[in-house]
Amino acid sequence: MKKNLLFIAFAIFMFQIQAQENYKVIRVNGQILNTKTNSNLQTGSIFKDNDELSFSNSSSRAAVVNSKGRYVLQANNNRNAYAKAFLTPAMSNMSSRSGAIVNQMDLEKHFSGNYLIFNIEKIKVNKDNFPMNEQKFFYIRYQYKGEKINKRLSFNADSLILNQKELMTVDGKPIPNPDITEMKLFYLDGKTSALIGDFNPVFVKDDELKEEVKIVLETIKTKSKKEKIEEILSYINDFYGKPNKENLTTWIEENFDL
Repeated sequence: MKKNLLFIAFAIFMFQIQAQENYKVIRVNGQILNTKTNSNLQTGSIFKDNDELSFSNSSSRAAVVNSKGRYVLQANNNRNAYAKAFLTPAMSNMSSRSGAIVNQMDLEKHFSGNYLIFNIEKIKVNKDNFPMNEQKFFYIRYQYKGEKINKRLSFNADSLILNQKELMTVDGKPIPNPDITEMKLFYLDGKTSALIGDFNPVFVKDDELKEEVKIVLETIKTKSKKEKIEEILSYINDFYGKPNKENLTTWIEENFDL
């Protein structure tokens, strides 16, 4: 009888261990403390669904994955709780910025909300409606230390170009990305300047994104190339902003063997 009880207790213990899910962190926005290990979650961190977590504030959240899929870890009404209480499946649907820009409405829609500027962005613009030359061109305006900064945008044929390094340089010196929270896009038609719209610039560090995408791909090895790209774009849409599908797909193909 005693042996049977020991066996049952051992079986229950093993079942509990196996039932615990391990999660790997892709990215953290804000600060989340794993009180069990007394360490903050960061890209690559591993935690279990029964680990107790402490969120620095209500906006702190993280993208995480396990063998079953991708999840969002975010605070609820309690600042401290077991990880499982904070996990919700990530949405697989994705909105992106793609296709050629034909008219004013397309421009306004494209340059709105959280705008992901990834290294060098190339956007095709209808050259009949928006010709680009020495007298007619697009430019960006933003405030930096109380001063208006105007940045003329480069172009190549019918492609408008947003270069992250050029945008974030003032008087030949790079400026911190967090200092700029809003940008306005203008189109100069000879002597007349027209405001197209404003957006919140979101910048991506190439090396950081590579590590994050690598973690995403680790869990979807058996999926098709198309599915992998869609999953990566969906993650970026959730945690950065709407990506330019064509530009980012090219970056994914160049950096990962899909």
